[in-house]
Amino acid sequence: MTQQLVPSKEVLRRYAQAGLTQRQMVEAWERESNIRVSRSAMGMALARYEIVGNRRRRARYEDMIPWTVKNEHQKSYDLWMLRLEARRRRGEEIDAGQLSRLNSWRLDLIEESAVIVYDPDTEQGFFWVPRVEGDDDIIRVTVEPPNES
Repeated sequence: MTQQLVPSKEVLRRYAQAGLTQRQMVEAWERESNIRVSRSAMGMALARYEIVGNRRRRARYEDMIPWTVKNEHQKSYDLWMLRLEARRRRGEEIDAGQLSRLNSWRLDLIEESAVIVYDPDTEQGFFWVPRVEGDDDIIRVTVEPPNES
């Protein structure tokens, strides 16, 4: 009989119901069995058994960031502010410093009468463009290349 490297379905379900992350599951399994498995092996076992539980997923903010953002644009200040705005709208906690930056950024958008657009085919990626009729939020989903002056 071969030794099972990853936990059984029942053990994985127990870990997931306890809200453990994959890393925490790896550590718990190592304590219980003296077998060290990789986090990716744990993830594959969870997928194989179709166990979702309370595993944390990276927050996605499609309401404020409906685009697929290229890696080179991931550090954009506007992208950071859009994520914070999405968190604010969801009622999630934002620290005072971040909230102050967000409020200032929102005020600047209002004063400029601008919305945010994303053009993945440019070096900058995110742009402020003048608000037009039909802009009912701080983003415009459709991309019209900005006027380079």
